[in-house]
Amino acid sequence: MTGSTSGPWGMGRSDSEGAAHHRYPNAHRPHEMQSAPCRRRANCRTCVNPKGTLLSTFIESARSRRLRWSVLLVLAGLLLLTACDSDGSEQPTATPTATTTATATATTNATDTTDPASQRMFHRTVMDARGIEVTFSVEPEAIAVLNLPALGDPLLTLGYEILAAPGASAVDQYRYLPEGALADTVDIGTSREIDLEALAAAAPELIIATDQNAEIYDQLDAIAPTYVVSTADIGTDRWTIIEQLADALGGEDELAAYRADYVARVAELRPHFDGHTLSFARLVPDALLTYHEHSPIGVVLEEIGFDVTEAEAGAGTPSGGENYIVELSAEQVGQLTGEYLIVYNQNLASDEARALLETDVWQAVPAVAAGRYVIIDTSETDFLLLPWGRYGTMHDLDVLEDLLVPLVQQ
Repeated sequence: MTGSTSGPWGMGRSDSEGAAHHRYPNAHRPHEMQSAPCRRRANCRTCVNPKGTLLSTFIESARSRRLRWSVLLVLAGLLLLTACDSDGSEQPTATPTATTTATATATTNATDTTDPASQRMFHRTVMDARGIEVTFSVEPEAIAVLNLPALGDPLLTLGYEILAAPGASAVDQYRYLPEGALADTVDIGTSREIDLEALAAAAPELIIATDQNAEIYDQLDAIAPTYVVSTADIGTDRWTIIEQLADALGGEDELAAYRADYVARVAELRPHFDGHTLSFARLVPDALLTYHEHSPIGVVLEEIGFDVTEAEAGAGTPSGGENYIVELSAEQVGQLTGEYLIVYNQNLASDEARALLETDVWQAVPAVAAGRYVIIDTSETDFLLLPWGRYGTMHDLDVLEDLLVPLVQQ
């Protein structure tokens, strides 16, 4: 995207070519002060001493000139100081620029408290997942996200609202979010097929995309400045998304509060589960998967006290390229050796996959045989499995408490 951007901030070059040019107020220069011609008044030395010698007249005249120039220099300095003081120095009035490969800066007059943009000013420079350095000078308010499950909850956690997002009209899928959080959010298609016309019509000040949107970066940049979040570690680190957003947009206080609340909630649950082993399995359309301790849900379960079991090496093949998710065959379900078992029965599971739960092999699983297992059916219970913000994470902890505390206490 080239040319100037509309709105309070944009993307521009980090070098001098695209940087904001500061214009400083012109310093006031003292006016030339001319001595008045002699009008034979009483303060004229020559007039009051007409009989003075030529030498004495010359000396007095020289002294008078030196005195006048000394006074003039002092006055000039005072005038310069007064001019700088009254105008206020270094008040930039630059216009932001934007390109597809550079950084952005927008500035407003910080002394103008009546300007709404001046009340939104902050400054931070970050590198997005494309390797583009982005500088924020004004806090964006109209923000579109291109992946609602991954980006929506973290953005709300940091105190921002969502202007537009794919799938926003499917509010039943986001019941864990605060009531009304998506009431005014514009639906812009799906995460895999963004409705660019609807996105442009929403007029966002900022678009937050992921590296999965690489094919449409140019179109996004043409609509509004775009910050790209990396999903490289999204499967193993559920803090990575919100940390990137906090780094870019601010909200460090909100993130710290969320962490503190999470730690406190975990501390409440840990005494119930500490020292027990647990296996976690997930039914998908045509298979049964088991999650290890290094998966996002495995980390949560470990933090609340469980020792999450792992399938033995060679028990199955990694699913989706993730080495913490192992696909189990019907003969291998005996690898689920925990005292307790959670089965995440996704509503996409086929009848064949569900039939596995009726086999003799399944009934021989230790936790199943002892009646120490729960099935989380997503058609009946909201459970995110991969929460990335406050609301989804706290919701999942509530679900785990409701289902598992009675189980370990029986």
